[in-house]
Amino acid sequence: MNKQIIKAAQGAGKLVHQAGAKKAWEDRKNEYMSREFKGNDSRLGPITPEQNQAEYDREKNEFYYNKDKGKLKLIPTDDGEVQDRSGIEDWQLAPQRKSALNMLGIKNKNKYARTIQLAQSQKGNPAQVSAKLRDTYPEVKNEKVEVNWSADGKQVEVHPKPKTTGGRA
Repeated sequence: MNKQIIKAAQGAGKLVHQAGAKKAWEDRKNEYMSREFKGNDSRLGPITPEQNQAEYDREKNEFYYNKDKGKLKLIPTDDGEVQDRSGIEDWQLAPQRKSALNMLGIKNKNKYARTIQLAQSQKGNPAQVSAKLRDTYPEVKNEKVEVNWSADGKQVEVHPKPKTTGGRA
């Protein structure tokens, strides 16, 4: 019984955090959309709603909702400026991230695509890219997903491991 109460309380806490995240993202977008001047500085000239939206779409991918602080914070990065999203859940990230990924020309819409693309763009070999995936995503480190490379080492796919049956032979 106590376990059920604890689980229900944790679920309620997550809902409170998700509501806080939604409000924080709405507030951040409203800040961008309400600007009348570039950089909120009249000396830089007027800015259009389309320019506000484009800047918001570019910059929202740099932030996540921090549950402990109750506000948006920058996603931590390593020395190579590759984001480390370990411990960050999808609901903490900006809404509608897929459209922003399309703006960056990333066709693969899975959550590993950006890390793979950034690691490869830094001349990372397959071992370095795989290591970055293990460092960034706990499910890769815990081998809950497979990282498969093409024979030439230029293409990589990440997908869930097939579930094994625990039956007896």
